[in-house]
Amino acid sequence: VCIVGAGIAGLKAGSDLEKAQIPYVIVEGSNRIGGRVYPVKYEDGYLQYGATYINGDRNPIYSIAKTNGLIDLVATNEGDDHVPIHTENDVIEGRDLRDFSQFSDDLEAINAKYAENGRKKETLSDAFEKEYQAFLKANNGSSRRSRFDSLARMYITDQESEWAANMNNFALENYNRFDDGSEEGTEFSLNKEGFKKILEVISSNIPQNKIKFNSIVSNVDYSEGSSVELTSSTGPINCRAVIVTCSLGYLKKHSNSIFTPSLPQKKTAAINALGFGNNQKIFLVYDSPWLEKVQYRTMGPSTSVIFGRGLSFDVTPWSKKTVQFWFSGSAVEAIGEMSDEKLMEEITNHLRSTLKNVTVPMPQRVIRHMWYNDPLVLGSYSWLTPSSVSLGDANRMLADPIMGTNGRPLVQFAGEATHSTIYQTTIGAFLSGENEAKRWMKK
Repeated sequence: VCIVGAGIAGLKAGSDLEKAQIPYVIVEGSNRIGGRVYPVKYEDGYLQYGATYINGDRNPIYSIAKTNGLIDLVATNEGDDHVPIHTENDVIEGRDLRDFSQFSDDLEAINAKYAENGRKKETLSDAFEKEYQAFLKANNGSSRRSRFDSLARMYITDQESEWAANMNNFALENYNRFDDGSEEGTEFSLNKEGFKKILEVISSNIPQNKIKFNSIVSNVDYSEGSSVELTSSTGPINCRAVIVTCSLGYLKKHSNSIFTPSLPQKKTAAINALGFGNNQKIFLVYDSPWLEKVQYRTMGPSTSVIFGRGLSFDVTPWSKKTVQFWFSGSAVEAIGEMSDEKLMEEITNHLRSTLKNVTVPMPQRVIRHMWYNDPLVLGSYSWLTPSSVSLGDANRMLADPIMGTNGRPLVQFAGEATHSTIYQTTIGAFLSGENEAKRWMKK
């Protein structure tokens, strides 16, 4: 079996095939394991370029983290809604924040009910606008409108960051379908070993010679019907079956060119219909700690592409002089075009203006990996669009294997986008890799 990609899905599939003593090789386009899990060495620990949180505590990724003492903090998705917003004019807090938070805290459950009752293809932007207008009417919001509008912009930005999605094309069905098994969207952040240790545990039984690094697959030829020939930058590979675990973003760009013959129309439809968006985390490193609180939200002028819809940032728990900033929507590509020096200057000026503190220090450096233009990823993670909802279970359509003439799976697909209920996550990736290994072994 040939596994394309050494992310969580590929590593789990390889680990299970290793246990079953089934010959396999993992072909990885980069020089490392992990895919969108990307720990980078910093001081005595690791910052996470990619995956940061674990969704819920009823899954194998949480079990690995718990067993190895990696769990650090517990948070809920609703927590962000109660953090004051610092603007250039004032701080939005107190009654305005309480009233809006009471309104926004209920929206996820409301949207899930709407999805259950015939509105699954409606977009969040449309649904939110209806709810927001009703909120303004109920609160006689004319005198408080500007502050409520800022809170509304921040809410949409938080949702876009959380889901890595464009809210104008984000179906309400996400709130109904996505299920991590936890209550109130509980997430767990990890200590300084974090996902580095998780990768080590998952890959611990995979021999080094079973992974071919810096090997980019340019063609998957399954035309023979009972075997597959891969063309890669390190030479041809012949195998009985292939498990493709590359990102949905990569498939969107390359699926029409790398498969021979072309993929079935149903699978191509799923690839095209599912959403694959952007969110971006960057770290700013300072000479010494300077922020008093753990978590902040700021907002610049509405005309600002980067800061106009709000910025969330928090202090890295185990390195107080390192602050992580979260960007979404159009801000991602805007900061991607900036040099580190320009980005540090823009953020510092914004913080000095909104925090009303001219002594905000200039950071030493930026630590980042821009996922939207990583040629092996091309984005963050998947989500449901109205078009994908119209198809039914598009994630399942993507996961369904192409069977060979011998009745065995010939071309299989794994990765977070192939999981129907916990897409987006390392959990979905892990379970999909496990499932595809089982699928082949059963045959």
